[in-house]
Amino acid sequence: MNITEKEAQEKYNEGQKAITKSFFKLKFSADYLEGSEKFTESAKIYKKLKNYPKSIESFNQAIICYKKLNDYFQSGNCYLEISEIYFFELNNIENGLKNLQNASIQYKIGGKNQQAIKLYTDISDKFLNEKKFDISEKILNLCLKECEESADNQLIRISGEGVYTKFLDVLCASKKYSQAIGITENYIKSQLKYEKKDMYKINQMYVKLAILRILNGEDYLVDEIIGRMHQLNYSDTMEDVSDLRKLMDSIKNLNKKNFNFCITATYSLFENNLLKGLQELYKKKEEEFNEGNKNNNDNNNIVGINEKKEDNKIKDNNEINTDSNKEGNNDNKINNNDDFL
Repeated sequence: MNITEKEAQEKYNEGQKAITKSFFKLKFSADYLEGSEKFTESAKIYKKLKNYPKSIESFNQAIICYKKLNDYFQSGNCYLEISEIYFFELNNIENGLKNLQNASIQYKIGGKNQQAIKLYTDISDKFLNEKKFDISEKILNLCLKECEESADNQLIRISGEGVYTKFLDVLCASKKYSQAIGITENYIKSQLKYEKKDMYKINQMYVKLAILRILNGEDYLVDEIIGRMHQLNYSDTMEDVSDLRKLMDSIKNLNKKNFNFCITATYSLFENNLLKGLQELYKKKEEEFNEGNKNNNDNNNIVGINEKKEDNKIKDNNEINTDSNKEGNNDNKINNNDDFL
């Protein structure tokens, strides 16, 4: 059965009729329940027909009804639908983000705190699948800020850890290590504020921060991070510092066995793109080393060739001098013979 705009408009009109009071018809209160249903049906039909402006208008009417009913989950769903239209159909990122935030707010008011976070990560994943990293970063950045603002809520705090991990992975994929350092520093600060601190997680965050410094060419700042780790007075700090030193030495000395152990064992649970960045750094150092050896060998070959040429030149000069001496001796012999005669 084909749906038509006429059907969508009829549903919209029914929604308007449901919420309209009429003294003459003895209708003294609006029926927001029926209105919300009719507007939502209208919006979905318009969306299927790709009449996006009318779909957004209908969803907004449904939102008004759902708020009147205190059904914040459904109003959040409508905001989410609008955000997806702006994101994926109209390519209007600004309005997409605005409606996505509104959806999150509605979910929180309705007590759906985890869904309020999940909607961000779900939309972010869709952009990641399309390789649109910049948009995904904006969404995750908004989400992380919301998590930090609501960190007193245990469920949001737990969800925030997953958001940080995803955001860090996205930034590392784009080689935006400076920005990754910034969000890691902020995340550590937020973790340190809690009365019940998770020392293991904080310690791991410091290790990731040190690795990010290495990837950003700031190895000289690692010692300062290690100092902050020691201040935690955490039992595993010494082992974590030792592993970090081992990683740095393996890169510096191009010890592939130790490096691979760090990647596949010690830090195997870290973000994929963080580990990929380390592998690319090691490969770069290895190529630079091999290139340096090649240049040295080439220079040595050139020096050897020049020295050989110089030796041959000296030899040729000696031979010339020898021939000259022979000629001189022959001339002397001739002169002596003349004198004898």
